[in-house]
Amino acid sequence: MKLEKNTKFLLDTDIGSDVDDAFALLALLKLVPERLIGVTTAYGCAELRAKIAKKLIETTGHNIPVVAGESSPLSSPQPIHLTGREGFGVLTEEEREKPLEDFGIETNAPEFIVKQVTSNPGEVILISIAPLTNIARAIDDLDVLLNEGLMTANQKISDQLLLGNSYSEELIDGVKKSF
Repeated sequence: MKLEKNTKFLLDTDIGSDVDDAFALLALLKLVPERLIGVTTAYGCAELRAKIAKKLIETTGHNIPVVAGESSPLSSPQPIHLTGREGFGVLTEEEREKPLEDFGIETNAPEFIVKQVTSNPGEVILISIAPLTNIARAIDDLDVLLNEGLMTANQKISDQLLLGNSYSEELIDGVKKSF
């Protein structure tokens, strides 16, 4: 992946359950704040996660759009884990209860992703460090636009970086394996 002068970044995150996503956001704000065109949130309470992202962005003196997205996966047999403790130490109790509008946060992350990709053709690197629900819905929307002739194949994501993990234990040939 080669970074051009016009490369822009969009972060899709499930910030708030632990510190890794906060570190990723803070690294982008430190290294390429002028290239970060937005942050979208997913998983669990995506609206609360959006408030956490917005607070971190504002605390560092930046003004970058944050858009809350999908809270539930499209299909998953697993319940949402670690829910209910997001944002402690970042948000006050009052901020946790404030409406999104008071933070300047919008909703409909998939629509925001589509708008950024089509407005900046071939320039957006999508960094996905959350469950891919927002991305899946955005791809569905992009397919509709492409099929209806409302966008061209050149209006696409430059690159996508994915960071994901899963942990489970199962017996394989009688031996416990962790993934």
